[in-house]
Amino acid sequence: MMKKVIKKLLAALLAVAMLCAMAVPAFAVSNTHTLTINGTTSGHTYEAYQVFAGKLAENGVLSDITFGTGVDGAALLADTSLPSELRGKGSAAELASALVGKENDSELLNDFAKVISMHLATVAGISTGNGTTYTISGLADGYYFIKDATTVNLPNGATYSRYMLNIVADASIAAKDTSVTLTKQIKHNESDTWGTVGDNQIGDTVYFRTISTVPNTKGYSSYTYEIHDKMDSQITSNVVNGNTNNVVAIHIGTAEGTELPSNYYTVTATGNDFTITVDVKAAQEANLVSAGDELYTTFSGVLNESALVAPDGHQDNKAWLKYSNNPNDTSSTGETPESVVHDWTFQINVTKVDGTTKAALKGAQFVLSKNGDLKVADMLDENDTLTNTADLIKLVKSGDTYTIARTSTTDTTFVMTTPENGAISIKGLDDATEYYLYEIVAPSCYNSLTAPIKVVVTTRADTDYSDAGHTLSEVKVTVNGSVSGTSFNVENNLGTTLPSTGGMGTTLFYVIGGGLMVAAVVLLVTKKRMEHKN
Repeated sequence: MMKKVIKKLLAALLAVAMLCAMAVPAFAVSNTHTLTINGTTSGHTYEAYQVFAGKLAENGVLSDITFGTGVDGAALLADTSLPSELRGKGSAAELASALVGKENDSELLNDFAKVISMHLATVAGISTGNGTTYTISGLADGYYFIKDATTVNLPNGATYSRYMLNIVADASIAAKDTSVTLTKQIKHNESDTWGTVGDNQIGDTVYFRTISTVPNTKGYSSYTYEIHDKMDSQITSNVVNGNTNNVVAIHIGTAEGTELPSNYYTVTATGNDFTITVDVKAAQEANLVSAGDELYTTFSGVLNESALVAPDGHQDNKAWLKYSNNPNDTSSTGETPESVVHDWTFQINVTKVDGTTKAALKGAQFVLSKNGDLKVADMLDENDTLTNTADLIKLVKSGDTYTIARTSTTDTTFVMTTPENGAISIKGLDDATEYYLYEIVAPSCYNSLTAPIKVVVTTRADTDYSDAGHTLSEVKVTVNGSVSGTSFNVENNLGTTLPSTGGMGTTLFYVIGGGLMVAAVVLLVTKKRMEHKN
């Protein structure tokens, strides 16, 4: 009986022992964690390397520290490029102890991370996900080095993340990459607003600006931040090398914000191309700007006589930003997409015709002005030659086309003369602007116009431009209050025919004159006879 009891007891103990043996592996498995990386952009790949291994308590304390699988510990300890506070340590525990109490994301940790990057070993995990959130799973207790291992080209405006160090305990961290942007704008002179489309008269100053974001330059030993601009040849840039004329200005935060001192940027100009190099890292360190601020950079050019006219063409001005995109490699740069704005100018076509027959008339002379109160008589001398050009617009003649001239242009004229076909073109007009055509000399035998012709190009950027300024739906012209196309007629009428002094009139004069002479002779003879009788 006793033997049976002992056998049963032993069997029970053996079963318990077997169960315990089976359970041991479960208790021996290390805790694993998931690291979540937030605040980034699409296209990244992150790798995790275990720097220190140990036992992680709930309060985030890591004990029993040894070097992890992610680094060559001996090489790391021997590296003389370690920050001075971390040199001369004999073990992983001593090195880790030297980091206790240091400020998160400090320059010391950033410098330490750069040294770690040169002694990496085995990858503990690679990120999954895409967009603004990535995860690395299956990480054992420890202190990890997180590397942005992206090998494909990042989207325009994106940057690589700085190296990151973090205790893993199902933690979430923010990526150290920052995106940058640049937007180009042109000033619409009539509305005094900024956008993608403007229009101007040739000779006008055209105002531009870029709006670019300030990146976080922390972790960079140097930072490239270059605003590049290229104007079409039809716009003559006012920007000069060295900005000696102070055309370029940079304001912080808003268009009217504090101006960035000129010693924080340089201007390099070659023709219509120029580069503005901004030392945003130094400006941040001087607390002049902060990451996320916007820089409003303004400059200008002049629309010149080679301008393309609507609706067949326009002038482009493009800008982009070249920037550092990898804090771990300062030679690495990216570029934002080109931002393009468009400037338009306009043309009218005038034909001089007979008011009755509509036949073309040559020899009419016109001048152009923005002043509708001028008097033709005040413009001409006693020989009907134009001498007073005050308030008249200067023009460049090419065939039968007259282009508005810049102030600096020579070899110009004020007078437009109609040819055999009566047709002239005037190029380089602004929209929403009142122009006045004065006829100073009428075609031969025709009456001069008694009042100027008021001409207004009525197309406006906010209604008739489309596709961000690339196309123009229609150009209209208002002539003396009536809407027409860009081509219109100006009519003149023949003068009144008065009786001449030839023909019958001359004969009558002769007859009357002859009769008067005969009468005078008869009177003289009669008078002498009477004197003789007396």
